Amino acid sequence: MIWRERVALVVLTTVAALFLYLHANPAVASSARGGEPSLILASSGEARIRLCAPTQAGRTLVFAVEELRKYVHQISGASLELEYGATACRPGALFISTAPLDDLSGSSDHDVYRIHVLPDRMEILGRSERAVLYGVYDLLERLGCRWLGPREESIPSLDEVGLPMVDATEVPSLRRRALELIAGITPAMVDWMAKVRLNGVWPEGYTPNEDMSPNLRGMADSAIEEIRLRGLDVLWGGHVLPLLFPESRYGKNHPEYFALIDGKRLGSETDSSARWQLCTSHPEVLSILSENVVHFLQNHPWIDVLFLWGNDTIRWCECENCRALEPDPERVSPFGGLDRAATYCRMIRHVSEAVKKALPDRKIAFNHYYNLENTPTDKEGALLSSVLPDRWVISAFDDYHQCNRHPFSDNSCPCGKRIEPIARLWGPHYQDSIAWSYYFAWNFMMGLPISMARKIPDDFRFIRSVGATGIVDNVSLHPSSLYSYNNRLNYYVYAKAAWNPDQDADALRRDFIRHYHGPAAEPMERFWNLAEDSWTRFGQDPDFLPEDPRLADPNLIHGRTLDAMNVVTPQAPSHSIDPRFLIPNRRVYDQMTGHLEQAERLAANDKMASFRVGLIRAVISGWLPENKGSRRIVGFLNGGGNLQDYLYRGTEEIRCTVAGGGGKGDCFPLVPPGTEVLAGPGDAIEARVTINSGIAEIGEPTYRSGPGLYQAQDESTPCGQPGASSVMFFIGNLETEDSGGRRVIVLISDGSYQTEILSSPDGVWEYGQIVPLRITELASPASGHSYAYEYQDHDRWTEVARHSFANKLAFAAPMHYWAGYERGAKARFPLIDWASILPGNTPSGLKTP
Repeated sequence: MIWRERVALVVLTTVAALFLYLHANPAVASSARGGEPSLILASSGEARIRLCAPTQAGRTLVFAVEELRKYVHQISGASLELEYGATACRPGALFISTAPLDDLSGSSDHDVYRIHVLPDRMEILGRSERAVLYGVYDLLERLGCRWLGPREESIPSLDEVGLPMVDATEVPSLRRRALELIAGITPAMVDWMAKVRLNGVWPEGYTPNEDMSPNLRGMADSAIEEIRLRGLDVLWGGHVLPLLFPESRYGKNHPEYFALIDGKRLGSETDSSARWQLCTSHPEVLSILSENVVHFLQNHPWIDVLFLWGNDTIRWCECENCRALEPDPERVSPFGGLDRAATYCRMIRHVSEAVKKALPDRKIAFNHYYNLENTPTDKEGALLSSVLPDRWVISAFDDYHQCNRHPFSDNSCPCGKRIEPIARLWGPHYQDSIAWSYYFAWNFMMGLPISMARKIPDDFRFIRSVGATGIVDNVSLHPSSLYSYNNRLNYYVYAKAAWNPDQDADALRRDFIRHYHGPAAEPMERFWNLAEDSWTRFGQDPDFLPEDPRLADPNLIHGRTLDAMNVVTPQAPSHSIDPRFLIPNRRVYDQMTGHLEQAERLAANDKMASFRVGLIRAVISGWLPENKGSRRIVGFLNGGGNLQDYLYRGTEEIRCTVAGGGGKGDCFPLVPPGTEVLAGPGDAIEARVTINSGIAEIGEPTYRSGPGLYQAQDESTPCGQPGASSVMFFIGNLETEDSGGRRVIVLISDGSYQTEILSSPDGVWEYGQIVPLRITELASPASGHSYAYEYQDHDRWTEVARHSFANKLAFAAPMHYWAGYERGAKARFPLIDWASILPGNTPSGLKTP
């Protein structure tokens, strides 16, 4: 009897455990039942269920409804009927709605949602409309969809669309999951961020008008409407004291408002960051700053969180009154410079109290970095709580000097836990604590194809353990730049781990690679695994010892890639890309190249997969010394883009630094000294362009910068400024739902920044086809400063457009976009193969270098 009871107990326990396991893993449960779904959404192109939503649905909920209908149609060909006015789920319905707190988990997070599938109905409920949208994308992922990057989706084609029974409530691990888009923003990037359940967008390039009123054009360029449509939070600010307290407004009559540096206020020889720092001890300064911040936020109701930092410097006002604000004015900060935490906290406290009183639903955030890392204390080390900002202010701790290679939790890395004491110092005093990271910072990772699929989730688990409730990354890769493609895996992991860092990192990476690299997935998985090992074990494992002895320095192995680059290539600009920091030796290089060669063969018939592999191989090929001299970027981005190298005929490689981005100012002299200008005003210029199997998209239709063929500039207005008259023609490939295929696109920057799409009569140019384009009458005085352009189709030239300018165009210069990383004399994987550029009737022209 005892034996039978024991057997019964074992069987019962096993069945119960199996039930719990299957319930927690719906995909496994479906497989255990033979893969048969419990609820059919569509079959043979016909909808089997009705989509219902409440009448009071807001714009984000309506958008969620339309997204669900759009993708179900793409998956199955079926159109879900839509009914507004439902208040609850009923048989035969898919009900989506917001829900009261009691209907979901005990969490108060606004992003919590529930997916509940029954045999005859299902519902997606969210604590907010944004949470409902996340639930929709989760449902679509369960159906096989993947959101791999901006405009990069993997959508299955299914005859039958069904789901197993599931009742899952999703609660994010981190409350704030954001990207600070420094290099630029596109609607496609915003769309992708929502799909992977990131909830905070920082449009760095936005700048208000001088009177702090909203800049409508800047809002459009920053995709604010796209952000708000999806219910995402807008973060903004940073080093914005010069905008909120401008020297141009106050400096002439009140220089005493600004910092005293080396005995001078607003000294012209002083670095601008220090010169424009404020004298916070002045009795009027903090009141004016607080009024300006409130005024700014009132004018910008779409900004949810304003980050307010000091300027990007360790220099603060040195007057006696400001020094008196510090209990120990000569105390040195661990970062360097004099500790000014008390001065900074006092400023944030004053501003945040004014904002909380006037706009209680808005947030102020401050950052602990540079010489502001420590909490303010008196000379004996006791906390100065009287100057600390209120608990509702968001606290952000920075890993600016953190090791880039190793997880925060790595005990063998001297820099591995550098952020821990900072987080533990500040965290207990604030409800919201954000970790600031640099996974996508150009000056740290340099656009290299680095895998951090294990590091990022590990880091997020660590920051959660020290009390962080959010993450913001400093992204200085433009979403449309080619370098960004090298980091698609890390972007994907970042978003997934921000929601749940406890998931299987290797499984997450395999899933991404399978969908992203398609037929080349197997060798690309080996490549990415080797790339991650090479990155994290660089200089520490016998198989990954660097051939360059300088890179074996432990201070560089456990430091920032930026520091290593400055040692090894001190003459290189901060945006140089160098695979030596990823690939330590020839053995690793040969292994990586072998995986990529196999991947190229497998992806030969898949244009996009081939492009993705080819771009990585182009970067890797630069590791060989014989490729270094010829590997260079030929191209530029005008007016604040991410690609910052360009090459003119008759000159050495010229580099420039973009100041500010977002279309503000030029990153280069249009006609550098010694440049051979191939055409002058009034000349015609002809290009023969081969459309190859390259990138499917170059920028957004509204993106101002792009591959240039020819430019003329209004002499009265700086390029990139509102109202400037300039003509910049570029040719590239574009693939969108509207265009339906790859076409040649031409950008006309005439102050309104229109984009026009050229296409052949059948609507699409084929890959490999040569498309001649001719620009005539450019800035010709005889024609009234007009320009015209035409293209050749079926041996006939057809004029596309003709425009005139009121202003005089002062000069013209030929320009050439990215031709890929060169390998010897031949481009390894050219984006666009420029066959020739012929100015006027000259029989020979500029050839691609």
